[in-house]
Amino acid sequence: MTELNLLHTHLVEENGTEVLPSCNFMNFKNLIIHYLHQYATIGPFDIKEHFMRNKTKVEHVHNKSLDYNIDSNKKYFYGICPQNLTFSTLAKFNFGIPKDTLQDIQNNKNFFVIITMEHEPIHEEDVIEVSKKAKELGLENRVLCLSNNAYTKDLFETIGNGISIGYKINFLDWSTRHILTNLEIGDIQENKSGKLFLCRNRNAKPHRLSLIYKLLKKGYMNEINYSYVPEFFPNNVNMLGDMKMVYSLVLSEEEVEEQFEEIQEIYQRIKIDDIEKEYNIIGEGNIFQNSHIQNRRLFRVPEIPSSFHESYLNIVTESCFESNKRHKKIIHPSEKSFRPYMYYQIPLFVATYNHVKYLRETYNFDMFDDLINHSYDDEFDDKKRLSLIIDEIGRLIENKDKVNEFYKNNVSRIKKNREIFLKISQELREKDVMFLKELING
Repeated sequence: MTELNLLHTHLVEENGTEVLPSCNFMNFKNLIIHYLHQYATIGPFDIKEHFMRNKTKVEHVHNKSLDYNIDSNKKYFYGICPQNLTFSTLAKFNFGIPKDTLQDIQNNKNFFVIITMEHEPIHEEDVIEVSKKAKELGLENRVLCLSNNAYTKDLFETIGNGISIGYKINFLDWSTRHILTNLEIGDIQENKSGKLFLCRNRNAKPHRLSLIYKLLKKGYMNEINYSYVPEFFPNNVNMLGDMKMVYSLVLSEEEVEEQFEEIQEIYQRIKIDDIEKEYNIIGEGNIFQNSHIQNRRLFRVPEIPSSFHESYLNIVTESCFESNKRHKKIIHPSEKSFRPYMYYQIPLFVATYNHVKYLRETYNFDMFDDLINHSYDDEFDDKKRLSLIIDEIGRLIENKDKVNEFYKNNVSRIKKNREIFLKISQELREKDVMFLKELING
């Protein structure tokens, strides 16, 4: 059994809270227990906690006697898990570590800092700022960042100059697997009564709004069951300026001015998908209610299986799309990319450059190239990539009958993709377990 020694500043408050009290932080121990410990097949961790503020023995909330006795032959890890901060912002505040605690970490070469944002990708500027701060604090090779960006390790080795360590954690793959296998999804439905495509959208992001605008203008929405339910509308102070930014992927500034009323209405139009209308899921103030018909505890947003089952294809609008403006190296496969496989759908991805390539190489998914032209994935320019995606959607709509027939003739291939996801997501979690064990023991 591998001994994992975790350092805490406080007995109750999460690391980071003292320096940034207005921000939300999670407990690194919970990530270990629920992802890398409880369900791991290659051996659990013996987790021991040490509280740095009190140098004498303290009573833990579970009545365990814990102390701050340090063994120079062991490694200790100070975990920081921000929920609403970027890596760059955290770096500006010495990673959210209080002054006294930071001095202890600096003085003990066997103390390490782990920053994890398992739900989010790290960006180039984050790597630069984290590495700069690690060097400034004398923590070279003792700051580890866990992120969902597929380029995480590469970015830290190149633009980060190896000063700190980066690792792509596969938590979202596993959590999607874990949650959706707890639902009664049912078997594949060969004959579907809904629209050809499903396209679900949450937050108001430029690539999603630009896509919705173009699909509406081209008359494609007759074959697309789409939703758009943002939590908030950002930057409402200068609406015209905002719209020029939001729709820059598909419209010039002059076109935005000419069509302002129309695009503003699209921007502010709340729409749930066709199936969700039956469940009265939107309440007053655009708040979700009755969000799930099986397990409300697991979901903040709707997850109604029939929404997926009634469409053959899924237009996946990922969290990240821009590649050629600021973030040249980012592939962020969230739960959105994996849902189609769990629900026996054939996906098409509105995501960053080479997103499809990553899914092919990591999972060996069947991308059904004999049906869908995924060449859009090879286009680095964001505007051109979105245009190619829209063209492909139109081509598939024009060949709707062929798509329906293709689906029925390839049921075994579609089912196999689901099996592949279940298998590889488990293997990736075991890979993450091995990474942490090697970090501790190395």
